[in-house]
Amino acid sequence: MSIVPQRKESMSLIPGLALYQTRSATPDSGAFSDTVLSQLKELRGLTGWRFGVSTRGVDHVATIDLAIRHTDLFSCVQTTFNPLAQASGETLERAQAAVLEVLVK
Repeated sequence: MSIVPQRKESMSLIPGLALYQTRSATPDSGAFSDTVLSQLKELRGLTGWRFGVSTRGVDHVATIDLAIRHTDLFSCVQTTFNPLAQASGETLERAQAAVLEVLVK
């Protein structure tokens, strides 16, 4: 299934949309498949949108690392980070060094 057709509906509902965030991404969710990455690149060319990744699950560090490997496409990552869940701390520092905007939840 192509995500590109969603573009028109998203643009009509939210005309000022600037950031399209992939929800609940994991290394196995398909968010980093060649097909999805190609479709996101096509969307960026059609819309100028920025893309981000919101992580979930125990593999959030690996998911952030995948976003870091694709900074040509992704401009931000969102993940859980708090005093009780600090596993992603070093990875978030690497993300910032790779010029990704970091959002915590």
